[in-house]
Parts: sequence; structure tokens; C-alpha cells
Amino acid sequence: MAIPIEPEEHPEPPLESCCFCDKPTEYWTVLKNREPGEQVACCQKCSRLRAQREVPSKADWCKTWREAHPSFVPHYN
Repeated sequence: MAIPIEPEEHPEPPLESCCFCDKPTEYWTVLKNREPGEQVACCQKCSRLRAQREVPSKADWCKTWREAHPSFVPHYN
């Protein structure tokens, strides 16, 4: 079954990376079994090609992303 997604209302750069292909996207999952803040970014292509059961948790996605981008330094206000 396709992954339900919706575009972010007012996306601002930098865009989050798709939880599957790591490409920047303005689309986010809308999984009914997740609380607000627990959805992950998912591009249109991957939402059609992947299954809902494959969507990682927000914590797992963040951990995987940080491991793949060790030189990233967050800039907080």
C-alpha cells in the first residue's frame, strides 16, 4: 500500500531529506498511527514505491541521517 503523504504548508530551506532516498522534499508522511511530530519526510516517488510498514520511526530516521551526515552541524537560534 502506498505511503500517505502531504506537502508542507510553507516549506523553508533547507528541506528535510526523504527517509528512503535522502533527497530533499517538502512532503511528509501522514500515518494515522503516529502522533504529531512523529511523521517523517518522504518524497512522492518513494511514497509510491515503498510500503507503510517500511517507514522508519522519527527517532530511527534521525539516527540514520546523523550517521550518514557526520559533518552536519545544526544551527539553532
